[in-house]
Amino acid sequence: MKLTIFKYFFKSTLKSKVLWITSVVMIILFVTILSIFTLALQGDSDMNNGTHSLMRIILYIIGIVQITIVNLLVFSKYFSRSITDGTMSLEKRSGISSTVGFWQRILLSKVWSIGSWFLFTLFIIIFGIISPSPVYSLILFNLSIGFIVLVLFDLILSGVLAILSTFSLNILLGVFGCLMAIFGMITPVMSMLWEMGRSGIGDYSSSRQIFRDYEKYMIAKEVRDIEQEYPDGFVHEMLISFKDLRDSISLTTANSKTPQSDKNIYTIGIAGLLTEFSGDGIEINDGIYKYTNDDYLNSPLFKYLLEVKKLQPMGDSPYNKSNDFGKNIWTNSIYYTKNSVSANEKLHLGLDIKGGFNELINKLNSDSRSTKELIRFNNLIERIIKSSFITFDREPEETSQWNKWNFFENAWVKDSTSGLNSEDNDWLSSINISLGGRTYQTGFIKALDAAINVPFPAKSNTKIDLDTYYRYAKVQLYSNPWVMFNQIMSNNYFGDDLVGNRINENDFSRPFSNQIIKSDVKDDGNGKDEIFITYDESNFISITIEGKMFYTSVAILCWFIFSIVILGIGYLIFIRKMKI
Repeated sequence: MKLTIFKYFFKSTLKSKVLWITSVVMIILFVTILSIFTLALQGDSDMNNGTHSLMRIILYIIGIVQITIVNLLVFSKYFSRSITDGTMSLEKRSGISSTVGFWQRILLSKVWSIGSWFLFTLFIIIFGIISPSPVYSLILFNLSIGFIVLVLFDLILSGVLAILSTFSLNILLGVFGCLMAIFGMITPVMSMLWEMGRSGIGDYSSSRQIFRDYEKYMIAKEVRDIEQEYPDGFVHEMLISFKDLRDSISLTTANSKTPQSDKNIYTIGIAGLLTEFSGDGIEINDGIYKYTNDDYLNSPLFKYLLEVKKLQPMGDSPYNKSNDFGKNIWTNSIYYTKNSVSANEKLHLGLDIKGGFNELINKLNSDSRSTKELIRFNNLIERIIKSSFITFDREPEETSQWNKWNFFENAWVKDSTSGLNSEDNDWLSSINISLGGRTYQTGFIKALDAAINVPFPAKSNTKIDLDTYYRYAKVQLYSNPWVMFNQIMSNNYFGDDLVGNRINENDFSRPFSNQIIKSDVKDDGNGKDEIFITYDESNFISITIEGKMFYTSVAILCWFIFSIVILGIGYLIFIRKMKI
């Protein structure tokens, strides 16, 4: 097939200073933004700092601008002008059909626009490979697929411009091109505004709470699936003894001994310290925390966690004043509170350090006593730690006393007796659990809690049920172009469902949670303060996952067909015009 017209005009575009200058400027800007967000703002942080959605929006806008500029230049100079200056008439007299002339000009615009998209996507992949942060690598790899929206926008824009160019409407060509670019660029913002004004998620649950609920549903399903596969096994025993945590820890002062609330003990569990209150307990600002009764240590749950702790022995008082109470360890973990956190803060989970979580998991799973059931449960805990904690969402249960059980940066308190300042981290000298042990307990308690306390929306905040929410969400996802484009761009293509859920929770544009999860739970009236309930009191009945609400392949195919139809209409109008 001869591409005479394409080759001739392509050589002309190679000499276009405007085309080259704008393309080079956009590419440099694109790479600069990628560098800033990937290497400077995120850096080697294990925890997502939430800047990814802003990065994606900026990169998307740059892509839209580049695609629009390329198409406007090509269609105005090599399409519209070719009609008015007689070039197309000359082509017809030379034996070149109008069909060939039309599609070779379309090909010319696609070489530049699709070429730009390919370069942009290639840079995203390269930065995904070199990113020192595993979570940001995943975000960039997902974006490399989501950037297909630029191709869809390009094809639709080409169809519209082809129609306008046929009538040599250069002014409208520029106006419509700019309008379509603006409509494309506001996709993430419109998606967010649509959520704020719609009656879907807001009537079912708060936009952030639904992501928390989804996480608990997914974890609960996995825990219950393991329990069902191994009846009366380890997981069942742990779920039975979950209730033993109630009243297990008390606050002792000079005048009283007060068992802690479920929320406070849950916070201690999430802080990975359930095994640390024997003997003299832990003295902290408001008193001494001790086991209410040492009989609690006979609980299967406590016994198991103590066995796990022994796999990484730390000796007596491993965290003391000489090593700043383990500062180098705790500042590379989630058990760390800073006085202030900036947008480019580098936070780490300490998974690979000596005495860290990865070392502990390997010991647990290689232990000859570990059954297939226990290994599967440990793998779930590993997923929770490495997926859920890429952003540490302390709401709602963990927030009340979380900082109390963290290493606090530059923490000093006034001693009421001596009047002298003393470090607020000295309570850490009372514990001797490894970072790996604490981290394991965090995932362990999160898993059991999810399986016992399945989310049930508060009736006062619920106007629709979950099925109604799913129906509403599907309509928006497949009918609203802004919502659809945003979902394609922000979809989790490569990551674990848990990590994808966490990334979306902290996304500026708030994409929909994508799993169709059906939960059958008992509305037993338990208050939110009741966490450590008995196995029979659990509101769990069943949880099933019935696929996804939104299939990106279907959406992409539909929009591709739509864009081809627009191009086809443009072609038919062009052929009809050329015959007149």
